[in-house]
Parts: sequence; structure tokens; C-alpha cells
Amino acid sequence: MSNEIKICWLGQGGFILENDNYRIVLDPYISDCVFKIQQLARMHKFPFEVEELKTDLLLITHDHMDHFDPEGVPEILAEYPECCCAGPQNSYEHFQKLNVPEQKLTLSKAGESFSAGPFKITAIPAFHSDKTACGYMLECAGKKIVVTGDTLFNEALFVPEINNADLLLICINGKFGNMTDSEALEYVKRSSPRCALPMHYGLFAENTIDPADFIADCKKSDVASWAMTPGVFFSI
Repeated sequence: MSNEIKICWLGQGGFILENDNYRIVLDPYISDCVFKIQQLARMHKFPFEVEELKTDLLLITHDHMDHFDPEGVPEILAEYPECCCAGPQNSYEHFQKLNVPEQKLTLSKAGESFSAGPFKITAIPAFHSDKTACGYMLECAGKKIVVTGDTLFNEALFVPEINNADLLLICINGKFGNMTDSEALEYVKRSSPRCALPMHYGLFAENTIDPADFIADCKKSDVASWAMTPGVFFSI
């Protein structure tokens, strides 16, 4: 097993996480379907073509269009018929409606873990308008990555498993059921990650925030932070 995990932000809450040529694609918002329903236009294109995603596991935090893309997910399933899928109850049922075989489908429940390639994945609590939403803790190559998913700030987020992560990927936009940047900083201070990177901003003009204050405040707390660029890989 390689001791390096490659990570790429796809915009909004979406990521690629890769180790030893095994690739997880998390919450990819590929299409422009939100504009069709809510008139929220993308500020940047999805950074890859579907045939470039090389998906082994399609991992979903909740069943909202900008996370479980009703147009993009079928494209991924058609391009990668052997890929596995996982998500909490509403997302699991959405996968079932798309005829994903049960043997390729995992139901994510907070506090429960499953294995995917070299990764151990544990669902963690989230508090969002999709009441089945979750975040994830991913462990691989001796490292721990916490992805909050979309969530409001809530005391019940602070399960022991999230503490001392090598990398925290955290929502900061403060709208539509997500914590604010100041609440995200409190999450950082209480969970003590080595690095905390802001997400869920910069895709819709009506639902974004400047991440500069969050990044600066993380650094003041001796936590590494920077603004990711969609489509650009980095490693931990």
C-alpha cells in the first residue's frame, strides 16, 4: 500500500480520494440540474469528463441534487458498471431506483464502518435538511480524513472518532443547512485536525462565502489551511 493519499476537490462538496489506484468519488455534482430547478447557475464547470473519473466507489453523503446528481450519477454508473456505491438511507434508496445491484450497494449508518479497497470508511453524524445525511471518516495508509458533508453545527457532531484527523474537509458557507465559517472554526478548535480545508463555497453565487477569514483563523490556531482549486490534486 502506498503511504500517500491523493485528493482532488471537485467543487461544492465533491472530492476524489485515491490510494493504490483505488479511487473514491464523493458527491460529484457534474451537471447543471440545480439551475433547471432552482435557477442557481454554476460559477465553474465540473473539472473532469465522466470518463476521466475512473470511479471504483461512488460515495454519497445525502440525497440533494448538488451531491447526488440525478443526471451525473447515471452517467457514472453507465461509464463504470463495476463500481460500487454507498450512501445513507435516502441516497441508498435512490441508488436502488437506479437499479444498482444490491451486492454493489452499501447503506451508510452513523457509527458503522465498511471497507472499500484500501480504505476503511465510517459514517459520522450530520444534521441537514435531508434527515438521513451523514459525513465520513476515511482511514487509509495510516492517515485519517474527515469529511463533514453538509451539516449544521450541532454538539452531536463531536464524536471521538473525528478528533486529530490528518485532514478535515469542512463546509463553511452558512446557508441552506450548513454551518458558518465561524462555526466551522469552532469545529476545528474542538476536533484538532492537522489540516482543515474549507469546502462548499464558490459554485453558486447565491450560496458562497470568501474562505479567507476561515483560512487565516485556522493558521492562527496552528492548523494548516488553504483554498483548494477544483480539479487540482494534492497529497497527504
